[in-house]
Amino acid sequence: MTSRKREGPAAALAAHEALGEAMHPEIAPRTPDRQRTPPIVSLGDAVAKVTAKFARTKLPEPLVIAEWPHSRSGELVRVLLAEYKSRAYVHIRRFWRDADGQPQPGKGFACHVDNLPAIEKAVTAATAKARELGLLRTDGAL
Repeated sequence: MTSRKREGPAAALAAHEALGEAMHPEIAPRTPDRQRTPPIVSLGDAVAKVTAKFARTKLPEPLVIAEWPHSRSGELVRVLLAEYKSRAYVHIRRFWRDADGQPQPGKGFACHVDNLPAIEKAVTAATAKARELGLLRTDGAL
């Protein structure tokens, strides 16, 4: 059995620098008068950089995109964008009216806004198929 002497930190650093120079020749090697040091980044700076990369508009209150009557009893269907636990969702929901006549949310569907392109594609396909089968009125009436 042969024994290998464990490399010290200086040998590991030299090997790392050699690998780095081979991969990135544009980076000048370290010299005593010019030290390459990584930029000092605090955890706060790193979090701010990541947060800025994924920043999006906040929704302070639900934003109604579309609305139409659902029944003669005053129910409505609304498509809206809303935020829940710092995530944006699209809702397609029935609203009923309370004693004061104010719309209140009822049954419906909600999903993350990342699903909107898939929903758009599905609704477009359903609309085309309904027209093809003669299920959709051509005058646009509800």
